[in-house]
Parts: sequence; structure tokens; C-alpha cells
Amino acid sequence: MDLELAVEDALFRIKRDYERTGGKIYLSFSGGKDSTVLAHLIMMADLQTKIPFVFANTGIELDATLRFVKQFPYDNIVISKPRKPFGQVINEYGKPCLSKLKSEALSTYQRHMDEPLKTARAYQMITGVRLKGGVPIPGRNSYKLANKHMHFIHPNTEFKIANKCCQYMKKYPFQDFEKENNMRGSFSGVRTAEGGTRSMAYDSCVKIKRKGDKEFVMSMPIIDWDDQIMDEFIEKFGIELSDAYKVYGCTRTGCCACPYSQNLGEELKMLYEYEPNKYKAMMHWMKDVYMYQLVECEFDEAYSNEYKERKKEIERRRSEMMEKFRNGVK
Repeated sequence: MDLELAVEDALFRIKRDYERTGGKIYLSFSGGKDSTVLAHLIMMADLQTKIPFVFANTGIELDATLRFVKQFPYDNIVISKPRKPFGQVINEYGKPCLSKLKSEALSTYQRHMDEPLKTARAYQMITGVRLKGGVPIPGRNSYKLANKHMHFIHPNTEFKIANKCCQYMKKYPFQDFEKENNMRGSFSGVRTAEGGTRSMAYDSCVKIKRKGDKEFVMSMPIIDWDDQIMDEFIEKFGIELSDAYKVYGCTRTGCCACPYSQNLGEELKMLYEYEPNKYKAMMHWMKDVYMYQLVECEFDEAYSNEYKERKKEIERRRSEMMEKFRNGVK
């Protein structure tokens, strides 16, 4: 696919789904590279009405992202608030760790710790064996804990684990906006080339969901754009990106220092250097999780000294759980 064809396809998809929803469609606008490119494509499509660009302000976004969204050259930006702030979510339900799926499994495990192998999800996480009707079945297992993370199931783990933060800070606010404004669809900058569970869930540029007695159009006009096409578009049309990309050197954005990130150590270093107040806030809430995920922050002397001591206990707990569940003992 060359750039001209890619743009032509994306504009066709945008106009098609705008018409399909009667204009009752909005852009899920994160301020990141993908949604920024899609925002410019939507503006290029010259739709009959200026559809809303909805930004879910979780309260733990980069300051650079907030500045970018508020200054974006479009006069129908909607900023939503979370149903519950991050601090309340982790206090009530638990903290995210490792990944959404593993957080879900660990949450189940913590609720049934007396008989950890009785629930299918916890059994799958601990043993690596998937069950259906009590019978082992083959297949990819995204719930299995790596050996290096077996300490997460130690009974003395000091914090509750859950995967509720995205739900209360992003998913529900979007649902509230849809209901309040009778929306029949949404545009998203999801791309297959981006990777991750969200992009892998879709194999088409559009998905129709049933919401009650109505159809809801999930439109992904640039789902098949690779990184080269993205970069060519940004260069040709002079697309401005947030300082998170231009100054901080981020390759993707989202909630600050999310423990689901594959480059968590690098993101913490970026926060430490460019947004120290956000770094302090995330350390206040999530330092125990970062240490449990074996994240080293050599640039932060106080953290490093505490981590060295903490790591000894983590390794002791990991060894106990390995002996109990992985070294031939069931």
C-alpha cells in the first residue's frame, strides 16, 4: 500500500461510517500518534458536521498530552472525567500489574486463596494448563505466570490486584458520553501493526456491536496502516505531535508509567526527567508494584536502595511459590 491509496481508503471508511451512523459518531482521541493522525484524516474528510473528539482525562495522563489535547486545532474537543479517580479505584479494587489478563487472574486467585487451584482462571495461571469442563485443552495461554513472577501469588503480597482502572477511567466515561449523546458509533486509531491485545482483537476496519436494540459501529479507518505509512503521512502533511514524542522521545503514550507497559523502566526514567511531579505521584501509588515487577530505577538513588533490600524478600517468596506449584509439587 502506498500513501495515496492509504489516505484514499481511510477517507472512504470515515465518510462511509459517518453516513452509516447518521453523523452520530465520535473520535476516541487519546492525543497519541495514531489518534492524532486519524483526527487529521477526519478533518480532511470535510464531514457535514464537526463530530466530537472525546479525550478521557484519567488524571494520570502526561502533562504533555493534556497540553496537546487542549491546544489541538479543532473546536469540538470534549474532555471527559473518570467515574472514579485512580487512587479510589486501586484502594477499592486493587492495583494493576503485569497485564490486564494476569491482573484479572491474580485478582481471582487472591479472592480464592484458600483453594487456589479450584478456579479455572487461577489454575490456568499457576499451572499453565487450560481447562474446559475440567479437561486440559491445548492452545495459547496468556494467563500463565512466568517463573520470575511467581512471587505475585505469595500469600504475604501486601497489595490487592485488579484490572479495574481502565474500566472506570476510560471505558465507562466513553459509555456515558455515548448514552448521553445518543451516539451510534466511534472512530478509533487502532492499528494491527501497533501490536497488543487491543489491536489483535480486530481483523477488519469496522465491527458492528449490539448495544441493547441498536447497532453500534466501531470504525478503525487506519487499522491496516503500517509504521512507514504513518511516518510518510506525518511528514507530507506536517502533522504536529505532542511533546511526549518530540521532546520526551516516547514511542507511544497513555497513562503515566502503566505497569502493563513493556518498557516500564524507560517510561519511569522519562517521567523522572521530564515530569517529576507525575513521577512522584506514580511512585506514591505504585512503587510496590514496580518493585514486585522487578523494575530497576538506577537513576533514582532512594528507589534503588529500597529495591535492593526488597528484592531479597521477593526472591524468597518466589522460591517458596516455585517449590509449591512448579517444582513437581501440586
